[in-house]
Amino acid sequence: MKLYHIVIASLVACASTTLLSNITQINNVEQFYKEVTHTQGSVVVQFAANWCGVCQKVKPSFDQISNEPEFAPVRFVRVDIDTCEALRKKQGIVGIPTFMYLTDGKKQAQDIGVKNPDTFPEDLRTTMRSTFRLAQNEQAKQKVAAVKQGTTQTAQQAQEKVKKPVEEKRLVEKIKDKTQEYSKVIRKKAKQWFGW
Repeated sequence: MKLYHIVIASLVACASTTLLSNITQINNVEQFYKEVTHTQGSVVVQFAANWCGVCQKVKPSFDQISNEPEFAPVRFVRVDIDTCEALRKKQGIVGIPTFMYLTDGKKQAQDIGVKNPDTFPEDLRTTMRSTFRLAQNEQAKQKVAAVKQGTTQTAQQAQEKVKKPVEEKRLVEKIKDKTQEYSKVIRKKAKQWFGW
């Protein structure tokens, strides 16, 4: 029975670590089209591989930026080119890491490689701000909301009202997906190990 508790604790630890990330992992071409090219809004896609040193070095920064409130309207996606070879070819990815920026399913920009891993986080933020016009969109939303409400709320208060529902919705969706995924894994492992 102790082994069972260790297995469950390990799976829960993995699940909680994964849930903190706002990154959607793409596993096939169909999922890419569903999650990226056939969706509304802004999406940034990282094409990477486990064997790529630079990809692994910038991965934590990419994950961290996906959780920043300023970028809540942006969907973050990662594609492992080794598991999605057909997608790599179809998208014309010739070097990694490649960062593709899309709005409403249409490619707006693409960066191949990372010039300097140390400045990558700020470079990514700058590119997303300019490509997706985040600052202008946020300011416009804040002004419209303030006029509709007839209040003189601060920019920070207006920003929080816009971002919070998006973050909550994304987190709820992520938790649902991961809960289902880990429940299947736990049932499968318990059946293998304990014959349940």
